Amino acid sequence: MMHILDGYNLLTEHGFPQGAQICITHSFPTQTFEEYSGVDDCTPENRRIIRDVLGNAHYTDYDRLIQLCDSLALPEGICLMEKRLIDVALRHGTNDLVVPKWKALFSIFDDFESLLGASLYSLFPEVVGNTFPALGR
Repeated sequence: MMHILDGYNLLTEHGFPQGAQICITHSFPTQTFEEYSGVDDCTPENRRIIRDVLGNAHYTDYDRLIQLCDSLALPEGICLMEKRLIDVALRHGTNDLVVPKWKALFSIFDDFESLLGASLYSLFPEVVGNTFPALGR
């Protein structure tokens, strides 16, 4: 969890409050601290800061777009959201809030597809090869 707080602190120090907020909010689509799945390497004070940011954040479409992008990206590039979510679950484990978190991410996905009027994946022709490497050969 410290990586999100490190980004927050760095951007705060450099005078970028919106970017700093996104360093934290990109991992919490339901604004619930407990939905984080991964190593909690924070101090109680670090947790308080993260909770305060989440509690005071007013998510915009830009926040939601960053959450969406994060849920579609692997080191190889854009992939199906399901592959990315399973990748995170396998690396960091899950908790009782993984289903609500995933539902929130799929809702964001649906909202942006509705705005686009087309499949988001149609914007990324590499999604098939990144999701199914054997098909990309």
